[in-house]
Amino acid sequence: MRVKIGGEEIEIDVLEKRGFGVFRGLMFRSLAKAPALRFDIGGSLHSFFVFFNFVVLWLDDGNNVVDSRVVRPFTFYVNSKKKFSRIVEVPVSRRYSEVVERLVGENKI
Repeated sequence: MRVKIGGEEIEIDVLEKRGFGVFRGLMFRSLAKAPALRFDIGGSLHSFFVFFNFVVLWLDDGNNVVDSRVVRPFTFYVNSKKKFSRIVEVPVSRRYSEVVERLVGENKI
């Protein structure tokens, strides 16, 4: 999946989640095996039972990043105040280190 942030396009290998997978998200996964996930839903998130940091990207219909945030484990409520169409969760791991650095910068992790 290609996302656009600040005039730059970034390719992220994501797994699209539907059905029950939408509710599970990154919960109870190990960091080494956690995939980046895409959800075509609107609403808030939490990180209960997620044992690692991850980046949330809120995207519009054109896959432009309208908001992003690093989420720490066991955060009660995460949401964007901007209008969005889909959400992408990217684990802060070696697998996605280049993508995460380009999205939020090394000093914000």
